[in-house]
Amino acid sequence: MVINDRERELLDRFGLYFERAGSTQTAGRLVAWLMICDPPEQSITQLAEGTDVSKASVSTVARHLEEAGYLERVPHAGTRQHYYRLRKGGMTTVVKHRQRFLDDAAALGRDALELMGPDAARLETLREWTGLMEFMSGRLDALVEEWQEQWRDRQA
Repeated sequence: MVINDRERELLDRFGLYFERAGSTQTAGRLVAWLMICDPPEQSITQLAEGTDVSKASVSTVARHLEEAGYLERVPHAGTRQHYYRLRKGGMTTVVKHRQRFLDDAAALGRDALELMGPDAARLETLREWTGLMEFMSGRLDALVEEWQEQWRDRQA
């Protein structure tokens, strides 16, 4: 399978985005490829060819993306190979995982505040951190619900 220059550039951009977000370039390339490929279900071999990444890396990263909720493994008639596709609602699942990250960050902030005691000069940044994480976590759930409602309306 040969990809054209525009597809390669898109995969590269997604790869860099995912890397900046704390994942890997390979993860970004796989997600991007699964957004544009035909058919939407791809074997490890097809993913490797489409993304120009080794089969071993594709296999490892695809499992991680499946665990994170981006991808799902699908059966393919007549073969024992693993086929993957983007999971319907997977992007929302990933955002909800980020909420747990924010919740954990807020809990760390609260624990640090308890540990530090009343030294106000040292607490300002930590209070800001904790407050921001609590604020973001509280808003993220509402935003996801609002998005899901808008998405349902767009689909209707």
